[in-house]
Amino acid sequence: MPVRVFYFADLDLRWVRYGVTLTMADVIAVTHHAYRGGNGTLGRRSFIDLEEVETVEVTFSDMNSATQTAVEALTAAGARIRAACHAPADVGFGISRIYQTLMENSGLAEILVTRERDDVAPFLGLEVLPDLEDGDRLL
Repeated sequence: MPVRVFYFADLDLRWVRYGVTLTMADVIAVTHHAYRGGNGTLGRRSFIDLEEVETVEVTFSDMNSATQTAVEALTAAGARIRAACHAPADVGFGISRIYQTLMENSGLAEILVTRERDDVAPFLGLEVLPDLEDGDRLL
């Protein structure tokens, strides 16, 4: 299953759920939708859900390019984000740590990378994560 993106307006939460194979096309779609088009909603809080990811087809260079797009858009909007990456498998955890390093170096993001789903809601300032079905599907 490809990437899916949901938005919860009342929480200003963007939930990005990647499928079994994380591709550069998925990353580009999410980056473009969130920062260059879509509905114009950055989502100051993001839950990046890599629970289903088993294979990553994204290089460091790819991730660097995608995060640069995000940083440019955040800078232009005068915005900061807080994102939690839930990545129980090693491959998802590794690419999430690259994302964390690149985004935190910009000074515009706080990123948590965790294998434990229970860490996500508190980091994002939520009591619990909403039901995915209650979100507006954006992608």
